[in-house]
Amino acid sequence: MGRSKTIPTKLTDSAATEVILKSEEPMPDDDVDTPPQRPRERGTLKDTLPRKPTFVILLVCLISALLATMLAEYSLEDLNEGVASERRWTFLGVACLGSGSTLVGILYGDSLSHAFAFGVALLILSAKGKSLAALPIFTLSFLSMNKQTRTIISSIESTLVYHPTTLQASCLVPFFTVLYKSMASSTAAVGHFSIIPTYTIVSITLVLIHSYNKHRAHKHGNLLTSEMKSHAVAATISIILSCSLVLQQHDDEYTIKLIVLLLGALFTILMSVFFAAVADVWYVVGSGQFQMVSLDTAGMMLYFILPAVVLFFRFLGMYGESVGSRVSNLMAYVVKSVGISAVDGDDGISSSFVLSLAMLVSVSVPILNALCPMGGYLFSRAYTHGQPNTKKVALCVNFSDLESGENDLWEYLSQRKEEGEYTAVLNVYVTLNDLQSFPEAVKELAKKGHHVALAPSDPSGELSLFQGSEAANYVESIVNEYRKVIGTEPSWIAAYGRHPAMLGKATEFGIKVAYWSTLVQVGGDMLSVEQQDAISSDVADKNGGSIVHVTLGKDGSNEFLSASLLAIVNDLSSKGFTFESLLDVARDDATMIL
Repeated sequence: MGRSKTIPTKLTDSAATEVILKSEEPMPDDDVDTPPQRPRERGTLKDTLPRKPTFVILLVCLISALLATMLAEYSLEDLNEGVASERRWTFLGVACLGSGSTLVGILYGDSLSHAFAFGVALLILSAKGKSLAALPIFTLSFLSMNKQTRTIISSIESTLVYHPTTLQASCLVPFFTVLYKSMASSTAAVGHFSIIPTYTIVSITLVLIHSYNKHRAHKHGNLLTSEMKSHAVAATISIILSCSLVLQQHDDEYTIKLIVLLLGALFTILMSVFFAAVADVWYVVGSGQFQMVSLDTAGMMLYFILPAVVLFFRFLGMYGESVGSRVSNLMAYVVKSVGISAVDGDDGISSSFVLSLAMLVSVSVPILNALCPMGGYLFSRAYTHGQPNTKKVALCVNFSDLESGENDLWEYLSQRKEEGEYTAVLNVYVTLNDLQSFPEAVKELAKKGHHVALAPSDPSGELSLFQGSEAANYVESIVNEYRKVIGTEPSWIAAYGRHPAMLGKATEFGIKVAYWSTLVQVGGDMLSVEQQDAISSDVADKNGGSIVHVTLGKDGSNEFLSASLLAIVNDLSSKGFTFESLLDVARDDATMIL
């Protein structure tokens, strides 16, 4: 029999001094509204969440702008050293504008904000008398500020536009058009801008986005609601129209600046998609693990991808002309063999080339927002799912969707608890108006054991880009109202509003942000077969940890939502899954279950 050892608990001098200093600190006043301290997340870096990730954002913008400048300088033909030196700083500034406008769309998670930032970038680089190119974008921005016209924009049908075949065709048709024109012309470059290096980057971006979308962890985890998709469609159309107006002016200098702008945006998208795809492969849980994996990804880029990029540009500088001439001869041989009719080279830069870049940039931003909440991961403690292999599911619903006629639902869920069956706790999102108008009903939900979480208010009609102070003040107001009604601190808020100011304010109060791994918008009198299969397959694929958000669609009705929720509860409960609160599904101190 071995003897048990007693570990001494003697404090070192430094530790004892720290204890004394802490004991001498004044106790906080009860009247002061201080945010609670957040617990550290296990399995993540210590204090990994930056308060203001400004440095990371500026670094991504600078790297994207440098790569775009290098690519633009190489692609321009007959550019002597003196002219190249003068243009280099101009190109760098223009590329920063393109990268910055794209980062606005990604971090704010809003395509309308992306379109507005892109329009501002166009306005800055436009010459005197040529500022009308941004008119379609600013027209859309003006219409989106009005509540009635914004409703019309939100009703745009996006199902057909966001079909995978449509997205692939919209990006690939211009791409093949440019390839055809380059093969059928006598030179390998269209106009006086070499397209081969650019389309190498375009091809890599398209392949990466397609692979990420096809093999993503949540097959039905689109993080955009139907309204957000409609906004993305309108924003995409406005950006392409603005780029078309630039081309109609037949100013090569202006067009080249537009290309550099789009290249800055393209490299930003490529870097963002790469980081998001790697994190998705590792199935990160929460912002802490995302940033930890992103740090490893940055190291991988530094040691492997950066040398490959340097070698790529060195190869182009040393052997670009030789390879280009051989490619031209090969294309000429293919033209003769296949029988492609020859076309004359353009006097200027190909419109198909520019529009293909504009199409890719405008479409890729909402696709990335639908796959990964980059802004949420940087500015808050965001979750799209909890820990897998736990058999626990978080079923979330809006309080406004259950405002009346839901007594049968609550009685059924309570009965299941009393009979000792699988638990069935709902996560109910309440707005500030819900807490002020129906405090007793909200309090009753909490007494029944359901988890009451916060929800942002409906958009006021302004662009989310200009709602920073309003969003932060809303979080403070709803937190105070929650304390009055429920009597405890709120712990979760729904990811409807995605303004960084709102996300940052929520983090200050120790509130986590809940996205979803499966979104179901009930539009008829019952869940469709496709929606039921989507929920079952997503939950079964990860064996728990899913956040299923059920809400009313455009044609949905409150009276049928309870039936849909009951169908979900019965189906998943029969398979051994339990319905828990968000606190239990996405835990900070969860143990690893393999």
